[in-house]
Amino acid sequence: MLLARKKRTDAESNRDETTELLQEQNNWFCSSARTLLYLLKAFALDVSDLDTEAFKKRIDKLVGLVEKGETAEDWNRAIESDNSFLLSQIDRQKKYLEARDAELKGVIEFMHNNLLGVIGEDSEFTGKIHESSVRIEQIAGLDDIRRIKDGLKAEMSQMRQAVLVKEQQDARRVESLSREIGHLRSDLEKAHQASMTDQLTGASNRLSFDGYIERSVERYILSGARFSLLMCDLDNFKEINDSLGHQEGDCVLKAFVQECRAVIRADDVLARYGGDEFAIVLPGVSLRQALKRAQKTCSRISANRYLVESQGTSCLLTFTTSIGVAEVGPNDTVETLVDRADRALYEAKRAGKNRAIGERSLTEDESIRKAA
Repeated sequence: MLLARKKRTDAESNRDETTELLQEQNNWFCSSARTLLYLLKAFALDVSDLDTEAFKKRIDKLVGLVEKGETAEDWNRAIESDNSFLLSQIDRQKKYLEARDAELKGVIEFMHNNLLGVIGEDSEFTGKIHESSVRIEQIAGLDDIRRIKDGLKAEMSQMRQAVLVKEQQDARRVESLSREIGHLRSDLEKAHQASMTDQLTGASNRLSFDGYIERSVERYILSGARFSLLMCDLDNFKEINDSLGHQEGDCVLKAFVQECRAVIRADDVLARYGGDEFAIVLPGVSLRQALKRAQKTCSRISANRYLVESQGTSCLLTFTTSIGVAEVGPNDTVETLVDRADRALYEAKRAGKNRAIGERSLTEDESIRKAA
């Protein structure tokens, strides 16, 4: 009887070890698949003609299956259904690059041939002028025909002046083209910057933030580049708008951005998330460091007094902010990271506002409430 019980125990132990091994293999597969899919997405060409957005959405769908831990059958069905589209997209990108390479070679050849033509024309022109000047100087050496000599000297001087004028014209033309290219580059940069900036506060806008946070999460998955996220909300902002007016409310939003910039670094990203809610991304910063930065921001904003005018009278205004802090983790998506920071922000509001709370405190509080 004891022998039979021992055999059953050994069998159960073997099954547990096998199950654990299979789970480890599955986790490794999911992690590798997720990384490879993000690499495939990262190398996709952002070209409208290639419908890259549809390609990225297919990749995101497959990543979602990996993150949900779907069965091998579900994964195989998804791969089979998307396989032809993904291979077709990769082939289209390859052909697109080949076509652009051919076009670039054609442009280079065209510029090369035209440049040789210009250089040839200038060389021929300069050569002829030089030959003429040499012959004229030789003729001018005849002392017995002084009048011819004087005339030839004058002709030589005019030719040299013509060459000088042409060189100056060419120099001005090159300088003008350089300035025009500089203006075009500047205008393009300004247009791009305007499209990514909140016009009221000067912070990055939601479009800019969404793109940046998505790239940051993917970069973390691929290379482990850590970062933290601060979700900030102005306390009682509706009351400020209702009592003082929307123009004064706009001034408060601008003041908030200025105060935040005095605390964050140049590489940090401050964005208006929506209404009176802002997001701050801190690259390379741990949760503990980010929480200290957030607490410093809360203290700085609440300690200041702001002079505002409302209905013809001036008054000193104070306002505060609540901040939720989260650090990116191995299994994070943009949605899960923002959700944790948002829940920490809500907890800061619930705890009395004008404070910063990190996701670890949030977890502890939730555990206490569940235990109670």
